[in-house]
Amino acid sequence: MTSYGGILTAMLTVPTFRIPIDSVEDMVRQTKIPWRLEVGSFMYQLFRDSENEIYKKAYLGSGAMQGGCWTNKDEIRNGDYVAVCIKIMALSAMAWDFGETGKCHMYLAKQPVYQMNLGVMIMQKNFIYREHFDDIILRLQEAGIFSKWLVDEIRNVSQCLLPPGSDMGEALPPALPLDSLYGTFLLLLGGLVISGVAFVLELLSERFSLSCKESGDQFGH
Repeated sequence: MTSYGGILTAMLTVPTFRIPIDSVEDMVRQTKIPWRLEVGSFMYQLFRDSENEIYKKAYLGSGAMQGGCWTNKDEIRNGDYVAVCIKIMALSAMAWDFGETGKCHMYLAKQPVYQMNLGVMIMQKNFIYREHFDDIILRLQEAGIFSKWLVDEIRNVSQCLLPPGSDMGEALPPALPLDSLYGTFLLLLGGLVISGVAFVLELLSERFSLSCKESGDQFGH
């Protein structure tokens, strides 16, 4: 009996690297960095038994990884290899890394490896407590507890979901070239010219007013 399900995605967790790896195909075509599959996991069996040529190459060319991405997060962060991970584990590792260093040393490939339903409960048929478990789980879902747990787990990972190199701490904003400031200088120059002309006109107007006043006084006498 499946009481609840959450859609999670198996992803490639890749150290921030100059070689762009955004799919399994990218991973198997490059030769600069190795990759790992978690031994004994569902994803390991999927790659091993797949008839897909790319997945078969990924299995044959992979090394063994004992434990998941969270267990091996240091190796992934150090750039030892690319790892195929369940997305929530990958995000947790990335959130831990950003929390520890303030930088993003890992990123997720754009193309998911596989989508699956995880987070289920299985029990004996006609289990007398099934309705009780269903009610508790439904209440937790409606109250948003599961969502809150997920947000708390990966709260600071959003910065690391940006493309590699554009995240905070990996690259400073580029300096603006002088050409980009021409408009600002022209605006400043135009303002100075207008204010100068206005100042000269004000002086001439004052002198003209004084001349008219003196002329009026002479004719009055």
